[in-house]
Amino acid sequence: MHPSFRRSVAIIALCSATVMYSPPAFAGPDDGKTVATKGHVDAPKTFWENNNFVLRSERGSKGSELIDDSVIWIGKGWEENGKSKYQFSLPTDHTMDFIGQPGQTFYTAPDLMNGNHEPIWWGFGADSALPVQDFRNEAASLDIISVTGPGEMEVFVYDDTNPHLLRHFLGTSENSPHSSILTAGAHTHNSTLFTKPGRYQVTYRTTARHKNGTLIASPPSTMSIQVGGQEPKAEKTLSTQERFDAAASMELAADDYTFKVAPKEKQEKSGDEHLSTLSFSAKDTSLSGTLTLFIDGYFLTDLPVTNGQASWDEMLGEFDSKIQAVFTPNDQQHGRWISEELSYKYKQTSGTTSATNKTTWTDSSNMQRQVQPTEDIQLSNPGIHARFERVNETVNRLIVEADDPSYIGFIHGGFYSKHNSQYATMNFEGLIRNGRGQFTFNDDDGIYDDDSIQLKIIPHPLMSGGSLDTPIGGRYGNNKTPRYDGMLTIDNTQPNPSPNPKTDITTCNNKPVLDRGHVDIAASMARHSLQTTLHDDTAIVDNKSVDRRLDQVVLGVHDNAIKTQRKDKLKFLDDNYYLLPQTQHNDIIWPGYSTQAIDYSQLDGSVYLTITPASIPSGASWGAFLDASLSGDNQILLDSTTNDHLIEVGLASHAHTNWAFSSAGLYTFKVSYSAKTKAGKRITSAPSTLTFAIGDETLKKCATGNYIPDNKPTPPNPAPPTTEKPKPGGSSMFNLDTFARALFGIVASVGALTTIGAILAKFIPQPLLRSLLGR
Repeated sequence: MHPSFRRSVAIIALCSATVMYSPPAFAGPDDGKTVATKGHVDAPKTFWENNNFVLRSERGSKGSELIDDSVIWIGKGWEENGKSKYQFSLPTDHTMDFIGQPGQTFYTAPDLMNGNHEPIWWGFGADSALPVQDFRNEAASLDIISVTGPGEMEVFVYDDTNPHLLRHFLGTSENSPHSSILTAGAHTHNSTLFTKPGRYQVTYRTTARHKNGTLIASPPSTMSIQVGGQEPKAEKTLSTQERFDAAASMELAADDYTFKVAPKEKQEKSGDEHLSTLSFSAKDTSLSGTLTLFIDGYFLTDLPVTNGQASWDEMLGEFDSKIQAVFTPNDQQHGRWISEELSYKYKQTSGTTSATNKTTWTDSSNMQRQVQPTEDIQLSNPGIHARFERVNETVNRLIVEADDPSYIGFIHGGFYSKHNSQYATMNFEGLIRNGRGQFTFNDDDGIYDDDSIQLKIIPHPLMSGGSLDTPIGGRYGNNKTPRYDGMLTIDNTQPNPSPNPKTDITTCNNKPVLDRGHVDIAASMARHSLQTTLHDDTAIVDNKSVDRRLDQVVLGVHDNAIKTQRKDKLKFLDDNYYLLPQTQHNDIIWPGYSTQAIDYSQLDGSVYLTITPASIPSGASWGAFLDASLSGDNQILLDSTTNDHLIEVGLASHAHTNWAFSSAGLYTFKVSYSAKTKAGKRITSAPSTLTFAIGDETLKKCATGNYIPDNKPTPPNPAPPTTEKPKPGGSSMFNLDTFARALFGIVASVGALTTIGAILAKFIPQPLLRSLLGR
């Protein structure tokens, strides 16, 4: 769907945990921990400290804590259009039948945010300073060791336009992946689904095998996750057992207390049809206290009882459960109560009264379920086999099978086109578990035909050996069926590098080239002024994450980024173009933009990112867009053919988009952020220069140190009419900008905006006018 005049791109947002003060009667088991919620969170994020791995919960720019000292809270949330964001219904294509039946709906932290911070944007990753150069295969592994909780957790990315391309990162169920490969600076944007609400405790550790053969493993670390219920409190509170022991024990009449679970009657919001109302009532309307709810013996939430009443709407899920209530009064004149366990069934009603008074409640919190071994695994048989299997007309699958049924490892490698034999056109990514793994991909219209294939097998650090790095004979496509039958290494060494090692171009016009990994065009604010920096997670120049000036580096793009338009035609591009994808590709730079360090409470409205061309190849076009989904077409954010150079960011956000360039060459942009303070003052960061070197030939030319391209900034046709055509070097656009801002200041000072706004609109480009008007 194409953007309207006021495009608001407020996708991914970060905020710190909201501090809430409640009576000490509340007794959540994670009260007093740092709460990660309603924003961008990487947890676990693996760091390297004191020669070992440390697992932390990183809340964007707000800091990080050990995962043992923090809690993830997934509450409810809705988009600006009212659509639920905390629910995920299993697709009808059966790709997720390992969770449940198609159409069943579950609690989920979404992989993208739209419109606000709720409920949470949660992924996992690794710090850029991980010394992967010392690890076998330059990789580590994040492992789920054990779990306690009422249901299962699954971590994935699902694209409704390409359902067969489900990426299943991690999970706790028997057939889910329990390990995910980590490289320095990696992080994910994923959905995390839970089959039931309640409290989960997931124990992780990160492992790697040193090149000398020794195993490096972090101590097991446990992360608490509160799914549904109320947000954990900032202060430590009494436990349910402590409150219960202090409460009075007395005989209760049948009508003293009533507890009931029933489908929500008044359905006002999207997703309410999946909710149940849990209600408590007392005969004495002066009663106050705390009602603690459990699901299958696991903590669900605490509710305040006031005037003898308590009620909470919760998505209990579509699986059968046991629900139990424990009431503790605030005084000694009323009795405590443990209800019997209610048998919950989806959309059915059940209830109980204090006529039944249990002496203990079911406590399953110590029922830890082991999901993965922690001991070394000896490779018993080195045989390995790889083949391609057609799924349907547009989808294919790489299947890897090891002769050792206990083998655990990762599928890597990829397709390499004739354009570039050193950088993958597409990366293979998959887990081998119990000796078998697969990677599914879209190859409609023969997009990988005649590509060569490089297969890389990386053993899990627990494996004593089992590496592979080899080409698969023949080229892919054109009805060919390439396969491989060979042997893995049998010791802890890694194989010789692939026959075409990368010959990196490290500089462009004497500046370092960043051609892979993650970077953000980041905004920050201090003393009512804005700054723009490049947050560099690539670890290419420094072995860590750093903030640097945009003009200190060049973003390099190789020919492996060449794409051909097929289904969705983008009007600002030719049939063949260079694409920096919205989701991370290991061999393509991954630029995003971030305002998550901005305190929006100091601002009046949005923050605006302006990217204006200073020098681009003659006749070239460029832009940025979001991937299409079933709900609409690609959403265009930037379009050089319409002089649309402005992105509105309505919330503290960290976002990624597709970047597209029509042709090779050196593209230079002036980049700035702007906003308006509460006092009405417009603030703008100093323009910073951002350069993209597009194409291998461009990178070779500028590697000499003095490459001056024959660029012309004239926008390609069709272009919107302007009063003055831009001149080479962008000088006329700069003059128009200066003139417009001066004119706007004069008009604003005399209060004549309403009367001559239409006249301004005829002479000032729409992006600039929106910037001036604060829209």
